[in-house]
Amino acid sequence: MAKQDIPLWQMTRLVAPGPVALVSLKYRDKVNLLAVGWVSVLSQTPPRLGIAIHPSRASHDLLRRSGQFGLSIPGRALAEAVARVGQLSGASGIDKFQAAGLTWAEPKLIEAPLVQEALAWLECAIVDTVEIGDHTLFVGEVLAARAEEAAFQDTWLLPEDEEMRPLHHLGGARYALLGQAFTVTLRKPDEAG
Repeated sequence: MAKQDIPLWQMTRLVAPGPVALVSLKYRDKVNLLAVGWVSVLSQTPPRLGIAIHPSRASHDLLRRSGQFGLSIPGRALAEAVARVGQLSGASGIDKFQAAGLTWAEPKLIEAPLVQEALAWLECAIVDTVEIGDHTLFVGEVLAARAEEAAFQDTWLLPEDEEMRPLHHLGGARYALLGQAFTVTLRKPDEAG
């Protein structure tokens, strides 16, 4: 197979076609919502994840001040809403929930609302921030996690109903759904060649 050179600015598209997320935050009376494609698991114990946010985003400063955020994992049904949220700026004062046709859901442990229509929710407290190149990595400790039973049981189920599959961002206006799940049978270590 022949490999082609990829512009370095597109390297993220090689390694980050993971679930897109809607990050919600609240600081005082200001609520904002932003679409992020750069989400990464950082630790299982304690449960921590990272989101990379550019300092020019209106939510960057609000995240620093609030000290917490909600992470909602959308399915296929929310693709257009995710794209709409990504187009809008929180600096304009627009209500992104309303503009994207999304509904607030009450969190258990944080102040920021969650996205009712999403497949899964994570509630996070910011425990660290790291300046990395042109983005800030916000490290969140996961305080609570919930998911639709029809979509997730130990892992994403990938049911026939595509509406129950997490939405993945490929870059630009391109999105995807995972297609097929399968299990690999491993040999015991003493049987390995």
